[in-house]
Amino acid sequence: MWLTAKRVLITAAGIMLVITMFLLNNLENGFLLRSQARQSNVEEGRTIPFAEKNAVVYITQQQNDFDYWLRLSSPIEIGVIALVLIAHGGNPYKSR
Repeated sequence: MWLTAKRVLITAAGIMLVITMFLLNNLENGFLLRSQARQSNVEEGRTIPFAEKNAVVYITQQQNDFDYWLRLSSPIEIGVIALVLIAHGGNPYKSR
């Protein structure tokens, strides 16, 4: 039972890590490539400067919050994967 739980946990954390990295990359490229907000625009709510790849664009508070949570979740997911590997003493897909 515990081996199955570890397998499910590490699989879910790995999938979430891949999705998080994909979303973070897509979000950052969206800021730079599709955004014409190189100057602050209060009417649209683009007041937070975001510097990435030698360019500064202005983003909304909602975009900033989403970026924050994505950046926060990556180390947590990596920590979960590491804890499962440490608890199992190696590969949880291989029974002892």
